[in-house]
Amino acid sequence: MRRAPQQTSILLALTATLLAASCGGSGGGGVSKFVAQATTEAADPSFDPVVVGDFGAFLALEATTGAAGTDIDGDGTPDDKVTMGISLLNGVTTSTNLEADAVFILDGEYFLVVDEVTNGVDYSGAGGIADLVLMQWNTTAGIDPVYVDDLERTASIGAVATEDRLYYVTTVAQGAGTTNLRFLDPLMPTLPVTVGVTGSALVSCRILGAREGLLLVTVDETVDGDTDGDGDGADEFALALLDGTDVAAELALTALTLRGASTPFDAEALDVAGDGTPDEGWLVATLADEITEDVDLNAPSLFAGAWLPLQCANLADGDKTDEVLQYIYFGHPTFASTPVNTGLVGRSKVLVLDGEYVATISPEADANCDFNGDGLGDLMPRWCAAVDPALGSMGVLPPTAGTLMDALVLAPAGGSLGLVKLEGNLVALVSEANDSEDHDSDGLQDHNLIAYIDDLDTDMTWEYDIETPEGGTTVVGASWLGAEAVIDRIAVGFQESVVDVNLNGGCGGVLKDADKSDSVAAWLHFETNGLGIPGIGFAVDEFNMGGVFAGGNLFFRMDESDDDTDYNNNGTKDEVILTRNPVGAAGCSPKAIGTLHNLVKPAIFSDNVRGGLFMTDETEALVDVNKDGDEDDFVLRWMRFL
Repeated sequence: MRRAPQQTSILLALTATLLAASCGGSGGGGVSKFVAQATTEAADPSFDPVVVGDFGAFLALEATTGAAGTDIDGDGTPDDKVTMGISLLNGVTTSTNLEADAVFILDGEYFLVVDEVTNGVDYSGAGGIADLVLMQWNTTAGIDPVYVDDLERTASIGAVATEDRLYYVTTVAQGAGTTNLRFLDPLMPTLPVTVGVTGSALVSCRILGAREGLLLVTVDETVDGDTDGDGDGADEFALALLDGTDVAAELALTALTLRGASTPFDAEALDVAGDGTPDEGWLVATLADEITEDVDLNAPSLFAGAWLPLQCANLADGDKTDEVLQYIYFGHPTFASTPVNTGLVGRSKVLVLDGEYVATISPEADANCDFNGDGLGDLMPRWCAAVDPALGSMGVLPPTAGTLMDALVLAPAGGSLGLVKLEGNLVALVSEANDSEDHDSDGLQDHNLIAYIDDLDTDMTWEYDIETPEGGTTVVGASWLGAEAVIDRIAVGFQESVVDVNLNGGCGGVLKDADKSDSVAAWLHFETNGLGIPGIGFAVDEFNMGGVFAGGNLFFRMDESDDDTDYNNNGTKDEVILTRNPVGAAGCSPKAIGTLHNLVKPAIFSDNVRGGLFMTDETEALVDVNKDGDEDDFVLRWMRFL
């Protein structure tokens, strides 16, 4: 059983052995920039570190911290998992004296999702040890976390942070005109505010997610009655929207119903006035469920004659089992908030592009259309302009040219699902095998190639020629493609085998191996003439690159074996090394920072503000990084960028 001892702080006096190439300049307070330093605690690698501004959090393991374990939380036994706060300014760690399932940080205030059952403590004071609770804490007050509210245990997403507030799902509403959604402001971190709604109370709200200040919420009509206006009261995931930038905003109900709690969506805040501030509502897109709406949403009769591709002009799928892309202009100064049905069947991913277009990944089988003429087994990128809702579905005209129907790679490494947005444009990872086409003209159909569309209105074909820094073009095969862009770049593992060139020449062109089988670090970025691919001749972990843009650098997992170099000087060449390379004018100047691990995770965790956190597996590094007398821990390491 945990007790509540006085909070303890541990100054990180330990700096792990650094790779010679990782030196950086000095940040504020005398802390060197881009130099990895280590905590003394062993870390739990199953908990992803959290970084927000100057603050971070991780989960420490008492049993493996020190030769005989360490009682970090002061309960008399060194056998707990303990959530720790860490300063990105100086590396000071502070114990919360409990184990949190999730951590959110806003303006230095920590909000902890805590399971009483796991911790064995009745934090809510309600009697018994059964609740999932929300607690508030900070690293400077010198007190233990404070109970704030109960959380709904059955919610798949219990809480979500916007730029200014933490929204969460609690167990009850508070009467008519209220919901079971509440929020906390970091200026009043222990004072919950209930989200309102017009009409009867809603007690079944669940958070689907948030984008750019907009929250997507679902309501279970079997609990709260009909909310989407179809009169059946049977839909378990009726969509509602909430303006998370307005403390007085009420939950707005919509006419859409979704298939489940993991339905994909996207939203972009709109700058209708053109004044550089996107504060005129949102364009939001998601997949409506034909089953619950009991409508064939992709019936050709709902659309103009040019809606269907010519190769499918006489086809209709005739079922009510699909998920179909729809969009809503929410809070727009002139457009109505009526959902618009695009008729494009979708799966797994939805994108909003440049506040004017919506896109999804369409399974041919669901659309009952062989878009590329080789059978019904492919996934196709489909998109359309988000026209004025007053035009309705008859105004929806997705591009239908056969030359735009190139099949995506199925489940590529990196989380992209084969389709990403970059600076308002579409970038795809196309499978020649799935597409039955030789797009790089090498006589084969076995490559996965980067392609792009940079004019969603007029382009008639996917572009495969990618600009190189030298002024030429190349095709790009990718073993790994990042899930989303950071500002204006996406990380990619550039395959040597596709261009049949040994790219592993470092910065000086001196080849480090004799093969053409590696993937090297690169990134996609739109240049004046089209999509470009700057990169460096250093091999990445081929299907686990972990690329992250932060602090003006690309951080990635460099593979010692493929790069044929012992970067951590431990006598072997079989580890993965955290490496950074500046993006922009600095060109090729990578710095090896420290040994990583073999887990599928980002190379570093960072919000691109003060610094970042990563983990070293001591069994890989063959070094006692946290100086606790063994070499078998995962150790959290931190660094400052500024």
